[in-house]
Amino acid sequence: MRNLATNLSAFSVVAASAMLGAAAPAHAATVVLTFDQANSCVPGNDLNAPAGPCTFNAQNLSPTYGSTPELSITYKNFDADGNLSQSNLNWTDEGLGQGSAYATGTNGPPEDLEFIFTPISGFEVSLSSVETWVNNGVTPALATFTLFNDNQLVSTTPFAASAEPLGVPHTVTNFSDGYFSGPLRLHVSPTTSRTISFDNITLNSRAIAAVSGVPEPSTWAMMISGFGFAGAALRRRRRKTITPRLISPRIRHGVEMA
Repeated sequence: MRNLATNLSAFSVVAASAMLGAAAPAHAATVVLTFDQANSCVPGNDLNAPAGPCTFNAQNLSPTYGSTPELSITYKNFDADGNLSQSNLNWTDEGLGQGSAYATGTNGPPEDLEFIFTPISGFEVSLSSVETWVNNGVTPALATFTLFNDNQLVSTTPFAASAEPLGVPHTVTNFSDGYFSGPLRLHVSPTTSRTISFDNITLNSRAIAAVSGVPEPSTWAMMISGFGFAGAALRRRRRKTITPRLISPRIRHGVEMA
């Protein structure tokens, strides 16, 4: 019984430790989607280069700009009627040495745009924050971030992109919606006819925990049973006492009395 109790107790501890370890979150890698000149204005990322000089404005970004081996990044640019106009955004350094992405329309009817983050199989992605502002703006531009996991609504966040005389801090919108296997779609809907600039879109990607990290009901039952059997065995050992041997009153000194 002692060996049984010891084995069951050891099994229970090992099983619990293994499941807790398997459930631990995977390490997340941070991805910052930035549109600075060093990355944006180069062949392969800028569709105008090397055909022409890389100017500070109206350069077409690659449709997969910023993608990593674990995370595919694509874009959609919609016209004023809501129709898809192109699958990439424009880039500018605004003549100020700070890069940003923006929709094709400039000071016309508001145009929606979309950032699409698709992790490869076995990975998931989380959106952390986005910086926005209005170049040479006088008043902030109002818009709404709508986040989808594939086609399922996750959250809706109104924001006001800061007017940008040089030196004014950018608007930073933070997100805390968790991880998704995607594709994670960030849809932007401006409500004013202003060109909103985007930069430093911060994401986190990580490997999805193995299926075994979520214990099956039968595994939980086996672990709990192991604890129960071990506890019962230990209690019986504590209660065990020496039972005195009963001697017949007819027997004295080994001789049966008449």
